[in-house]
Amino acid sequence: AEAEVEAEAEAEAEVEAAERGGAGGERDPSNGAEQLAAARQFVARYGVQGRAEALADIVRQLLDGGAIEQLAESICSGLYALAGVGVGESRDGGPVTAEELHDKFVLDGAGFTLQMSGLDKFYSGLEGLVGPPHPQVSEGMRRDHCASVDSATEFLLPNKKKVSTPIIEWRFVDDPEHGPDGASTSGDFHKYAGREAKPVRLFASELRRRNAELALMSQPSLMREEFVGARLYTGPMYLKYNAVLRGLQFEFMRKAYAELCRGNKYSTTLHAINSAIVKLSKLTKAEKVYRGVSGGLLPECCRVENKYGVKGGVEGGFMSTTMNKNIAAFYACGGAAQFSDPTVRSKPSCVFETQMGLVDRGADISWLSQFPHEKEILFPPLTGMEVRGSSVEGRVQIFEVVLSVNLSALTIEQVQSKRRRLLTDMQPNLEYEVRSALTEKAVASEEGVELLVRRLAQTNIYGPLSHSADWYNSDEHMSRALHQMLHTKGACTGELASEHVRLLKDMSPQQLVELGFNPAAYTDKIAKALRMLEGHGAPGGDSTGNGADKRSAEVRRVALELLDEYGSTDGAALAQHADAVVRMLEDADWEVAVAAVTTLGKLGKLDPPALARRAPGMLCLLSRQVRHVREAALAALGQLPPSALVAYAEDVAQMMTDSSEEVRCAAVATMGHLGAEQLAPYAASLVLGLRDASADVRFATLRTLDKLMPGIAHGSALSHSTLTSNAAVERADSLDMCVAAIEQLSQSDPDDGVRHQAEMTLRIASVDRQSAGADAGPHPTHGAHTGVHTSVHTNVSNSDEGEGDPHEKYVDSEEGSMSSWRASGGRQSGGR
Repeated sequence: AEAEVEAEAEAEAEVEAAERGGAGGERDPSNGAEQLAAARQFVARYGVQGRAEALADIVRQLLDGGAIEQLAESICSGLYALAGVGVGESRDGGPVTAEELHDKFVLDGAGFTLQMSGLDKFYSGLEGLVGPPHPQVSEGMRRDHCASVDSATEFLLPNKKKVSTPIIEWRFVDDPEHGPDGASTSGDFHKYAGREAKPVRLFASELRRRNAELALMSQPSLMREEFVGARLYTGPMYLKYNAVLRGLQFEFMRKAYAELCRGNKYSTTLHAINSAIVKLSKLTKAEKVYRGVSGGLLPECCRVENKYGVKGGVEGGFMSTTMNKNIAAFYACGGAAQFSDPTVRSKPSCVFETQMGLVDRGADISWLSQFPHEKEILFPPLTGMEVRGSSVEGRVQIFEVVLSVNLSALTIEQVQSKRRRLLTDMQPNLEYEVRSALTEKAVASEEGVELLVRRLAQTNIYGPLSHSADWYNSDEHMSRALHQMLHTKGACTGELASEHVRLLKDMSPQQLVELGFNPAAYTDKIAKALRMLEGHGAPGGDSTGNGADKRSAEVRRVALELLDEYGSTDGAALAQHADAVVRMLEDADWEVAVAAVTTLGKLGKLDPPALARRAPGMLCLLSRQVRHVREAALAALGQLPPSALVAYAEDVAQMMTDSSEEVRCAAVATMGHLGAEQLAPYAASLVLGLRDASADVRFATLRTLDKLMPGIAHGSALSHSTLTSNAAVERADSLDMCVAAIEQLSQSDPDDGVRHQAEMTLRIASVDRQSAGADAGPHPTHGAHTGVHTSVHTNVSNSDEGEGDPHEKYVDSEEGSMSSWRASGGRQSGGR
């Protein structure tokens, strides 16, 4: 201690002597005595053991005094002078173009070709490359670094001397006060290239200032997650981030990506960094920036115009730039390595120069960098780069480029509100669906439709859409909100009939009429039936049921009976709530399904178009196990108008081979509702019905042919020479087969009722055959395929005027016999 005090006194004395000896009282920087005295004074101030404090003091003075920039500029200029390369000067004094320099490097085999992506990557954006971020951004970023496959795997820092891990780097930025300092795995605080461990809270004032500027521009604030992501990028983790971005795009980088990241895409972190750049770029002054690349050659897409007259590509990773052209040129020439490795000077040197603009700007991240002395303007990944011009300065190729920032990636706010945005985007679609459904059903006037659309909007806005963005990131909350919105939509359209009635419960019958609604569809009786029906639902499929299931099924059957009873007098009211009945078609209880399809069948007479709209829902019943359900479904389809029934004729015809004779009978009866022309293609199926083992099926087939015999007789009487198509000939042959089969039944069928019905059918056919023969001459195309006769009770022949219809004569003459036959049960042997 005494020695240090003595040394300090001697140093002060020497400094005073030097100052006194300087010209004009000024210190002479070249004076060796002054330098020695100043050095001794500095050392004496901190002592031999205070070297670390002395170093920190020098750094602080350089930073606080603004000398660091001047020092860097002086050193850079000196290095260029020492290397014999001056930016702006030609290496050999002659004019050299960038193209010529490029060709020279190619011939020399020096350098590598830079990789650029195409516009497909630009338009797909960051999410198309690395996938979506975690909806809970902070947790997603933590998992990226602390709970992934490479989280504890060491990797070399850029100086190739130290190692770190993603976990260490995460704690170094997120919470350096309670975790490893990030300098090494041992935890020793050896600053890597001068980076500083600084808690996030110490950036609070800078963060507030920038967020205030963003607020003045009506832009969202920079969030903590974005700050942490951007600060992580300024450290060693940039190696991994860019390895992901380039490894997923370029084949030659995939091995490096696999080794460095082991498949970890850092998706959430990359989105956070990108979001930070998008926000902070709005605060960047639009100046020229430069990017230096050592050893790189431009790819062909940047040198040769494409068919659209453009030269350029898409940069795959983040792109760091500087506002200092000399610094960019220094790195382009290989940095400090050019002085220790002579081969570096023989490699290509590229500097990209661009003028930032109104939108296409990078973000100044110097203030949050782990290396405070770095002045960096960062552009997001997948930035478009168009080459507009080139020149040569010394041995550096200068390329004038225009950058197009990729704005397709979401900001953090947009990420966190993605689920809520999904629901809000749904709202206009739901309103459109409600408007379309109500208009199609014609259940209300235009004013009434808009009333329900408004109630849909109000219910959703003040209900499932009223929560904060974070609320929807819970799967349970999201599911609940979606269910509520769809429930309200169903209530408005009438799909949920009981809720639909409830929505209009506050309106009087007069108000309902004024809005175009049918008051009969909103009575208390209807509302009660609908609540019973929809409040005791059951899953589809055949089931015997037990206990509570049976009681619930009984409630649904009673509800359907109420609707059936009410619908018998008011078809419009039943049609309006038919969708609620349709949902019961797949009821687990077969009796409920039968009741539902029977109720729908009432619409055939009350509102045929309404039944036609619901017919597709009845087809599923044709495959139910319980034959009563299949039989009831066929009966309901038979209530369709022939023009609508023909669309399902193929499905009905297939049921003529069902294992149940009752179902086969119902199928034949339903086919009988078709017109002659519509039935003709299925004549072969009817022949099978005439040959069925069941007398009931044969009888039902004859009854169907009895109704359509005028058309069949005309077709059979036609000469085949008048038929030009193979299909027409086949139909005529099938009709002939029908007549032949009927004749055989009339002569030899073991069932008395079938023989009697066959004889009656043949009598009708004989009368119609005479009429057909008279028609065939003047009407050569008249026949079964014309469909002019569809019912023995409704059509008039071409006989002379005043003689009446021969079919009517025949029916009149046989009416007593037909009536007695039906009264006896339909057939002597069958009771049908």
